[in-house]
Formats: sequence, structure tokens, C-alpha cells
Amino acid sequence: MCPTEHDTGITEYKDRKKEFLLSKYSIDHSIDPISWIAPDSSFIYVNDATCKELGYSREELLSMKVFDIDPYFSDDMWKGHWDRMKTSQIGTVETVHISKEGQLIPVEITYNYLQFDGIEYVFTFSRNTTRRKEAEKNLRLTQHSINHSMEPAFWIASDASFMFVNEVVCNNYGYSRQELLSMKVFDISRDFPESKWNGLWNKVKEQGSFQMESTHYTKDGRVFPVEISLSYLEFEDIQYLFAFVRDITERKESEEALKKYTNELKHSNEMQQALGNIVNSSPMVVFLWRVEHNWPVEFVSENIRQFGYSAQEFMSGELSYGDMIHPDDLEKVQAKSTEFIGSDRSCFDQEYRIMTRSGEVHWVNERTFVQRDEDEIDFIEGIIVDITNSKHSNGFLQLQCKLGNVLALTDNIHDTYEQLMELTLQIKPFDSVCLYIVDSSTSDLDLVAHKGLSPEYVEKVSHYSSNSLLTKLTMMGKPVYKNHSEICAMTATELPNERLNLTALVPIKCGNDVIAMLKLMSHTQNEIPEDSQKSLENVASQIGGFINRSISEIELKNNNDDLLGIFEVLEDFLIIVNMEGCIINYNSAFPRRLGYLPEELLHINIISIIPHNLYLKAARTFSDIVEGKLSYFTFPLIARDRELVTVGIRFTKGKWKDKDVLIGISHDLIDERSGQ
Repeated sequence: MCPTEHDTGITEYKDRKKEFLLSKYSIDHSIDPISWIAPDSSFIYVNDATCKELGYSREELLSMKVFDIDPYFSDDMWKGHWDRMKTSQIGTVETVHISKEGQLIPVEITYNYLQFDGIEYVFTFSRNTTRRKEAEKNLRLTQHSINHSMEPAFWIASDASFMFVNEVVCNNYGYSRQELLSMKVFDISRDFPESKWNGLWNKVKEQGSFQMESTHYTKDGRVFPVEISLSYLEFEDIQYLFAFVRDITERKESEEALKKYTNELKHSNEMQQALGNIVNSSPMVVFLWRVEHNWPVEFVSENIRQFGYSAQEFMSGELSYGDMIHPDDLEKVQAKSTEFIGSDRSCFDQEYRIMTRSGEVHWVNERTFVQRDEDEIDFIEGIIVDITNSKHSNGFLQLQCKLGNVLALTDNIHDTYEQLMELTLQIKPFDSVCLYIVDSSTSDLDLVAHKGLSPEYVEKVSHYSSNSLLTKLTMMGKPVYKNHSEICAMTATELPNERLNLTALVPIKCGNDVIAMLKLMSHTQNEIPEDSQKSLENVASQIGGFINRSISEIELKNNNDDLLGIFEVLEDFLIIVNMEGCIINYNSAFPRRLGYLPEELLHINIISIIPHNLYLKAARTFSDIVEGKLSYFTFPLIARDRELVTVGIRFTKGKWKDKDVLIGISHDLIDERSGQ
């Protein structure tokens, strides 16, 4: 039989209705807030995501206007804004919304002006930009820190072009930023040919970091020697080298002065005095050491006084050079010096810590030369330069950059915790770390992430009650730096086999509230340098907002999991339908008792699994339940094997994901297949 025009019309109508329902369902369940706005700024329609983000019911929002949720708009401003949207048709704006609880939510809104059946409205998609704004804030802080660093800083692409330079580069090299961003490394370092670039790039990429010397040229032709610290980094799938450049003109001049000085030392008292004056006015301290244990000093320049010592103390034998090297670095310095003396090289560099007369720790760069006479070493010449400020500046800025990447790029909470652990362990001298979260209901501390510790220790310190001394110290909100034995004495968690030497307890705050704590430890070191304390406290100050959000997300997930767990143990049906009868959720007993697969009944109408001859009666009963006239729904349901299972379901009105729904629990079950 051929279909009639009437049949074709019905089919087309059903197809259009299906398309309409699919479109409406897609918009209703979009993860982004969607709304339709009238010319008077009232809401014509809002989807589920809009209600969820703002905390209002759909009925509340449909009685409100844009300026009720947007503090940047008023009734007087709306007409001008509407006219601009009408003219542009499509556009994007950034603004702030206020939730029902008063929370400010930064958003980016994409709008589309439309007309339908003579009615004007604006169709909007809204996207919460809180995470992006915080990431941008961290990146701006990093950018500001780098841009105002005392050292020239470059970000270099894989083709040797400059991606970014800070203000110091522009000032020192005489170029504008626009000029530099059109240049490459070879334009300012002519003794570094293009043919060597790929080799250097691959070397830094493989090692992670590299230090080298070169010669740079300014725009006006000035030539100066530099020391370059290179680090390989990746950001948003882009590879680049991060370079700090130090002008070492003074150091090179001092090296030259040292060579002249030592050559003339035994021959000219006048030359000795002249060159001595040059050296003593320089920040570079000059030494002549004998090749003996602890490096007895043959000569040291008078400017050793910058570290609190006198030249006479060393040259009289009262002190040896090894006495001022930091005890934790002494073995490393001895090993490297022995290796150098045994080689055929004439000079080398190393960085390490020294102790001043007053007990302060300073970083120095040592450049060492060997004077050989027929393979016999007469003495060792050395220059040391205080690089404490530069060391702290470079390390701090790189830490800032990495922290910004971690918080900006990772959505998985536990992955972010792991990356934060890795990041904090880059702060010396720590080699192990724990992250604790404060339980909002009990104020206990619970361990959520750790690195570098034995399973026995982790088990012992996984929880601290609110009454414990460690928790009370944390809740005071001030960092604590102590020997680990003192912490163990306070908390009764002594584990001798762990052999920890020191501990840092650093509270993490959101606003004025302590919400978490970082506990960092070292198995080998006994002191925490001041710059490490500052870096650690800086990290803690920046991650409070992220951790606070992660705590909220975990609590919400746990609550949902607990609730779902209760539903799943029920033997009775539990079913949730919307006001149109569409099934939107249920416990496992519902599909199991009817023989369906777990997801098979989702998003179908409950009327569709009732026998056809009872459709009309079931629809009337459901309508009465929606209107509040009835509460029981007793009808046979069609099982997957087409048998009938009669169920009595009691429905109660409720909310599900901020939507009005009916929640049903089976009252009693009669299985017609068994006759029970």
C-alpha cells in the first residue's frame, strides 16, 4: 500500500517533533550555561547548567533580569547594550555574575542576536573563567617577576628566535622589544654560528639545563663577555629555552689582573701594589692556594673582608680556605678539585656555598687556574664571586614559571597534587614531602599526597587529630622549621630507620583560614637556607585557592558516592523522572528486576514501558501525580522479555540537579510470570 499524503504529513510532523525534542534535550543538558534573553533584559529560557552555576531554580531565574545577576549592568545601561548586540549580531563579552549565595563568578559570554516569528531575543553561551583568570594571574605574576629581574632574561624558540625578552635586555642591549623579537641568537652573539645551534638545543633539551660563556654585542657595537644559564621548558606543546644572562666583564678583568699579578708577583713590588689595588677594589676575591689538604692560603686579596674575614687570618695559617666552605658542600668541592688537578685542563668553574664570619650562608662562583712547571703544580690561582642574589633570583623565577604551568594546565586533582609534590622537591635541601588537607568537620589533618618516604613512615603519619600538637602548630598559620627529632617528640611518630634530619611545616591558607599543610623533610641536610624558606612560603601562598576548590570537589563527589551507595543497596525500585515522565536516574534494582541492561532505561518515558492498552489511563494518573492529586502509580511494566511485572510506585516531588522531579520508590511487586 502506498503512503497517503496524510501519512506522509504525520511522518514529517513526527520527524520535526523528534528533531525539536532532541535540540531541546541537548540545550537542557549542555555543560555550559545557556540562556535566551528578551529585549527588556528578562530571561525567556535558562538551561540546567545556568541554574546550577547561579544556584537559582528555573522559576526564580525566569522572573529575573540580567542586571539581577550582573553587577556591571543597570536598567539604564541595558538599552544601549541591546542596540550594540543587535547591530553586531554576534559577539563575545567578559563580565561577572553573582550567584544566589553572593559568590562572584567571572564569565565569558558569547551572544547571538536572533529573530523568530517577529520576536527578538539574544541567545547566549556562558563559560566560567575562574580557573583561566587564576592561571592568567599566576602567569602575569611570573611575567612581572621576570620582566623586572635584575638579570637579562630571554625565551628562545627552537629556531633560535627570541619569543620574549625582559626590560633589562632592552636597556642593556640598546634595542626595542619589537626589534629583539624579530632577531635571533646569532644577531647578538656573533661568535656563536648558526651551525652550532641545533647541537646546543639538543644538549640543553637532553640535560634539562646548561651553563656556558659567550660574547654579546649591543646595538651601538659594545662587546662584553657573558655567562648564560639555559633551561629547557615546554608550555602548551611549545618548546623553548629559558635563558638568564650575566655580564661577567668585571670577572674577566679580575682574571686578567690575576694573571698579570701572579706573573709579576716575584719581580716587581711596584706592579704588585698597582695590580693589588685593582683586585682589592673589585667584588672578585683572589686566592693563591697550595695543593695540600684543606687548601692552605698563600695569598688572598684584602676584599675577603666582604665575608667578614681578614686576609691575615688566611695568610698566617690560622684559617685554610676549606674552613670557610659550607660543610655540606666540602666533599663535593674536594672531589671536583681533585678531578680537575688530575686532568690536563688549565681552568674550570664550580658553584658552592661558603660560611661568612657571622655564620651566614652565601653562594659563590669559583674560577680556578693551575700554574704548572713541567707537569708539577706550583700553586692554584682562584677567583670567587658572591652570586647569592642572582642564584635566588633565577631559582625563584623558574619556580614561579613552573608553578603557573602546574595550576593552569592540570584538571585532575590527584595529578595536580603529584605535580605539586615534584615542584616543591625542587626547593633545596628537601628530598621528601607530605601534603595534608584539613578536614572541615573535625579539623583533623589527613594525608592526601606524599613523595620520598617509606611505606611504614607514611602509614604512621597519615592522620593527625585536631588535638595533636602538630595540628595545633599548623592551625596557628605560621611556618615552623625544626629538627625532625623535635617534631617526632611532639607527635610520637619516631621511626629511627627513616633517618630524617630536618622538617618544615608550612600552612596553606585560603583567605584567613588554614585549609592544608605542606610538610617537607630532608634525609641528608640540617639547615634550610633563607631563600628556600621564601620560595617554599611563596608556593604555599599561591596554591591555597586551588586546594580549596579541590577540597570542595572531593567533598561533593564523596557525598554523591555515599548517596548512590545507599540507593544501590535498596532491593526496592528507586526511580527519578522529570515532570514529563522521562526517566533520568534509577538504582540498579530497577533494570535488574525488569531484565534490562544497566543503562537501557535511561532517558525513555515511563509510559513507554506500559502496555499500549493502558497508555491513556497511565498518562492521566501520571498527570494527577504531577498536579499533586495522587501519589501512587500502580501499573504493569513491560520487562525485557515482554512479560509484565506489576509495580506499585509511590512518587514524591523533589529536586535533582536543581530541577523539579518526581522520586519514586516501589511499594510492592507482583510478578505476573510467577503468579505472586
